[in-house]
Amino acid sequence: MEAKTIKGARAWLELATSAQLPILKVSAQLLTKQIKSGASLADMAHTIERDPALCLHLFLAANRKNPNPDTAILNLNHVMTMLGMQGVIHYIKQAPKMTLHKSDAMQKGYLQAQAVSTLAGTLVEHWAKQTHSGSGEKLKWATILAGAPTWYMWHVGYSKMLESQYLIQHDFKASAKVETSVFGCLLEDIYRMIGRQIQLPELSQQILERAQWPSLRHWGQILSQHHMRLSDDDHVLRHLKSKPSTIMLLLSHLAQQVQNGWMSHRALRSQRALAHLSGLELTQVTAQNHQLAIKMSRQLMVEQVLPPAVSLLWPQSRINDPAWVRPVYKCWFDVPTDQPAKVKKAQPLKPAERVLKLTEIPPRTVNKKVIVEALSHLNKEISDFDEIHNIFLSCNKALNQGIGMRRGFICILNKTGDCLRPVYCFGIDSSDPLRSLKIDLKDNRLFEKLVAKKASFKVDRANSEQALNMLTTDTASTLGSQNFMIMSLFSTNRPVGVVYADVSNGEQPISDQEYKAFKTVCQSTSHALERYKLSR
Repeated sequence: MEAKTIKGARAWLELATSAQLPILKVSAQLLTKQIKSGASLADMAHTIERDPALCLHLFLAANRKNPNPDTAILNLNHVMTMLGMQGVIHYIKQAPKMTLHKSDAMQKGYLQAQAVSTLAGTLVEHWAKQTHSGSGEKLKWATILAGAPTWYMWHVGYSKMLESQYLIQHDFKASAKVETSVFGCLLEDIYRMIGRQIQLPELSQQILERAQWPSLRHWGQILSQHHMRLSDDDHVLRHLKSKPSTIMLLLSHLAQQVQNGWMSHRALRSQRALAHLSGLELTQVTAQNHQLAIKMSRQLMVEQVLPPAVSLLWPQSRINDPAWVRPVYKCWFDVPTDQPAKVKKAQPLKPAERVLKLTEIPPRTVNKKVIVEALSHLNKEISDFDEIHNIFLSCNKALNQGIGMRRGFICILNKTGDCLRPVYCFGIDSSDPLRSLKIDLKDNRLFEKLVAKKASFKVDRANSEQALNMLTTDTASTLGSQNFMIMSLFSTNRPVGVVYADVSNGEQPISDQEYKAFKTVCQSTSHALERYKLSR
């Protein structure tokens, strides 16, 4: 379920709460099996705890049945006692089930949001004892459940959440401006309204209410090296330092920043505040957090999420870099000589000279086996791709050997985003001017439209005049075909390049079946590029 044009907190609230959060199918099956076999309460509680969405359903149901609404139920054993075995089975059957798919990016975003909340709860349970903030188990569950509005947003608005995350973390844009532009309001407003709508426990809702947060001045005082003296002079600050919602809010923020690395600036800043609240040295705080991250990483139920300890394994030279920073891949290289090489400019060939005679052209056939193998390769575990080259090469192989296209290329967008150049080619001689083609987007509206949004076109004699009029004379003559297909490649909602494939002008036009197969290959390539980028 994906939101497209939703704007405003009220609209997002209606969309989010109209959908039920799915639970893991494997956890439902395992729990049902345990109940039938008479497993112990501890074993069943362990299974439930590893599925945050299932926990949310059960906790909310138990609190609705709570005869004493003034005291929220924030204990898993209490929940199971309140609902009983039949009640647990009832809510398991009622909840939608989710089968895990390793190539489903939206599913990964949803599960990653749950993993972040689980990490926050794990940290709170540990540090509640150090800071004497209250019952570790109650604060742990309150913190995990407070993350539910985030799960809802990743479930119903994956592309918008990913877009805002990218603009903030990669383009360094102000979060308030990004959220207002993407969602029509601040995310905190949506989270607060969702929490109220689904009736989260009061302690969980406190994390979502801005009125319960310390002010920026108080956060600055907590971070200050003079925090002890400042708290002696300010009774409000002393109260905030011992307030459960403060430690829960701080560690929820830390769990979010861990995705960019434990040694990132914001993660270290949060841990410095934690050191001041607990009275320990920063080195002691980070060491304990790392141990907790390792322990949780070993206990993860699904392998689709990024373990919280993964950044501890980064090379020492990259330890301070955020998770999304990677070296820029250079698609083409300069001539490796001391002096610039003199390259003889290729003479343009007339289109007729580059098109084979019909008698020399073998019949065009579709090899379904090659297409299936290429699609399987593009949809497999992204860790199997050693380099990004393999993704583009798999695409070309499917187009050439699978669908039977005579020529084709994948042109990559340059850094400034105003020009395309063919990088990965098939069926094109090394001396062909196509290999040195430069497509300026401002002058070639056909390619400009493809880069502006996800789209594809099939050009034949019926519409070739209209399509070629959207290209410069040089580009049209260099392509030299009136029978081609073209489609854009996107990754995380950003253009990467354009795929082009054609057949000789004397052949039969491209069929609808070939065009459909072409779009399927390009879509799989886009998904592979997106998963490759997110995994890096």
